[in-house]
Amino acid sequence: MIRKLLFLLIVCVGVVGNVKGQMDSWMLNQWLNQMNMDVYQQQQKLTEEFMELLDAESKRRDANAMAICVMLPGGADVFFARIQTLYLDLKNVVVVHQFPDKSKEVIPSSSYFALNGTIITNSVFKPGHSVIVKRKDTGKVLTKTTIPSKNTVAYQTFLQGAQQAARAYGNSNQNFNFSNSVSSPGGNGTATKSKQCSLCKGKGWIAGSKTPVYGTGGTYWCDECGREVYASHSHDRCPSCGGSGNTY
Repeated sequence: MIRKLLFLLIVCVGVVGNVKGQMDSWMLNQWLNQMNMDVYQQQQKLTEEFMELLDAESKRRDANAMAICVMLPGGADVFFARIQTLYLDLKNVVVVHQFPDKSKEVIPSSSYFALNGTIITNSVFKPGHSVIVKRKDTGKVLTKTTIPSKNTVAYQTFLQGAQQAARAYGNSNQNFNFSNSVSSPGGNGTATKSKQCSLCKGKGWIAGSKTPVYGTGGTYWCDECGREVYASHSHDRCPSCGGSGNTY
């Protein structure tokens, strides 16, 4: 009898120990699951906060997007545009050439140099022409620069400002290097300086530009070349010097 009681006692102790072990394992699993859930929720919260910060920064940059256009001399009474953008992808920029009669022409991206937020057009702008820079997505005009009519005081002031801007860029850009004195093109005879254009090596053109095709015959006025041309022709005019071979 005593042996049976001892046996039952041993069995009960074993069962209790097994149950206790299972309870401990279950509680441990519950604790681990809860800890994993807490970590997951914290990660989710951090991710959401990070995405909110990114969205806020994107909206801030979008609201502050701007463009600055500086006209630089490319020869006698011809200019090219140097456009600097801020907080705006160049793919979201539209450059428009407006003529004196108010007609407009979008300059294709294949016709200008674009890198690191800077656009340098290869269109030749003349007195009375304007450069309009817009956002592609909204159509908002970011900046508009108009060259005054020739033979006016405003044009002489504009020309002097363009030459000063070119000299300023020359201090930090090898494309503008002034060492030789020449008379100011279209100016009042005051001395300015020019240097062989380092972009085209003084040739005034750069090989490799696309050849546009307008119809199959006849001639038309090309603003790139500044003359009447045949329907299909090449105008590899250098965007830095405007075809003059020199920078001012």
